[in-house]
Amino acid sequence: MLDLYSSCRLDDVQSINLSVIKLSRHRHNHSLKSRVSYFKQFLIVYIAWLIQRHYPSSARSRVRNTVHIAIRPKNNTDVTNPEGVDRHHYRDESRKESIGKNLVQDSENTIRCASISKSHRVYPLGSQSNLDIWKNDVSKKNTQLQSHFLARTENDREHGHQTIFKATTGSSKLSKSTSINGSFWNTTGITYVGTGIQGSALNQLSVPVGIFIDSNDILYINDIGNYRCVKYLPGASSGILVAGLGGLGSALNQLGSSIRFNYVDSNQNIYISDGSNNRVMFWANSATTGIKVAGDGTSGTSLNHTAIPFGVWVDSSSNVFVSESGNHRVTRWSPGATVGVVVAGGNGQGTTPDKLSGPYGIFYDETNQNLYIVNALSHIVVKWRVGTANGTVLAGVPGSSGSSSTYLKTPVDLTLDQWNNIYILDRGNSRIQLFCDGNSTGITIAGNGTSGSSLTNPWSIKLDSQLNLYVSDSGTGRILKFSKL
Repeated sequence: MLDLYSSCRLDDVQSINLSVIKLSRHRHNHSLKSRVSYFKQFLIVYIAWLIQRHYPSSARSRVRNTVHIAIRPKNNTDVTNPEGVDRHHYRDESRKESIGKNLVQDSENTIRCASISKSHRVYPLGSQSNLDIWKNDVSKKNTQLQSHFLARTENDREHGHQTIFKATTGSSKLSKSTSINGSFWNTTGITYVGTGIQGSALNQLSVPVGIFIDSNDILYINDIGNYRCVKYLPGASSGILVAGLGGLGSALNQLGSSIRFNYVDSNQNIYISDGSNNRVMFWANSATTGIKVAGDGTSGTSLNHTAIPFGVWVDSSSNVFVSESGNHRVTRWSPGATVGVVVAGGNGQGTTPDKLSGPYGIFYDETNQNLYIVNALSHIVVKWRVGTANGTVLAGVPGSSGSSSTYLKTPVDLTLDQWNNIYILDRGNSRIQLFCDGNSTGITIAGNGTSGSSLTNPWSIKLDSQLNLYVSDSGTGRILKFSKL
């Protein structure tokens, strides 16, 4: 079997070093068919070089990247584990191993998600990256692509470390760039809101829980210790009181002692889950009092009641989705409705696919009608298409808690990016876990599993427009920001 290798240095698009492995030949003459086969493979590499030269990298990344391509006759290569994503670490280049993924070559290919975790940085790579090898007209009946992506940071070069990762095919189309525009975060958070001392002044927080960031990067914070919701404009040192002006209570201008998550629509109207008052409150922009939009204020199992509502999401038609932790269900409330409709769960508490167990934070993908639900008591995150009978586990092991990369422990909130990668606040492990789309193995972005070292009783997580991460750290009375580097 013959291999042709080309190596395209992505940090220097002006020079492309192509090397073709010398082909050992027997002294006897090859058949005409074999020579034609060699010529075809050489031609593929040459075409790839021309395309790379014609479409240079659109951006220069901090990460120095090299793409290795191997093209082999399909009948001599076995495709295994087509959905896997692995990470391997090597001390020096001489010890690195080939961990390439065999990808079936087609007219359009993509990378679903590849990610690596370092001690100081995390790189979720894949469909979110401007990533392309090349496209050609070679029949997929004859060839396969085996893609190795080698990422090496400046720090790695200084210390002789490398991280090698491999990726799998997915569903998105390739771009025309050959650069890998990786995303990674500083794993040390900075105080974005709060002084670190709990208090009631507008530059302080007491016990922040649910947070929301709108399209203008305005941050809204439910402060359970002060029975209020405050908003912070980008860069502001003090907040603005926007809900809960009457302090603790059940009146329409008050909030209870167990407010949790919130949602803000495009008009800056605020929806707040008021758990202890068994209701979801709507505060119009600049209003001094709220309106009940879900639940009648009493706990119960009938559909005019809610029981410990925690998660809240609102779609473009102003339908309100509420996760009821006490009823182990998610209900949808149409504008003006006095009763809800069960759209997920509602079959009692449990770990089977038709049940929920203590649902907390939720995220709604309106385009695909998928609810992403944190099941705190069963230590999992599920995806549930609205109105269907069962959910699908995306992260964690139903009914089992743990601290390894495939487990969660009392997760409380989640958010998604535009590539459907899931960011989970794993409260019981005091960490943020990233699960790439389609991958059940998490990557720790922040936190080390020890409460108090970096996160202390975290409650909510959100992304801003630049993919910076924000976490409400209720134990220290502040909001932490983990900057995208």
